[in-house]
Amino acid sequence: MGGGLSVRWALKHDVILGSRTLEKACGVAKEQESVARGFYQGEMKGSIKGACNCDAAKESDVVVVALPCAGIIQV
Repeated sequence: MGGGLSVRWALKHDVILGSRTLEKACGVAKEQESVARGFYQGEMKGSIKGACNCDAAKESDVVVVALPCAGIIQV
């Protein structure tokens, strides 16, 4: 669900994807931004970038926690 939301919100908003590791967050963000730019072409006004979870939360006005179904109970 998080990937779909990030691609849609990036049309008009800057999106920060958080992860436990910066490398994973940046990798996923790069993939998602590529998908969004391919879909929206020149209409995309936002961006998608990656950050560690704590930095993503600090830099954000709104935080959405989107997890794979298998991880929900543990969290």
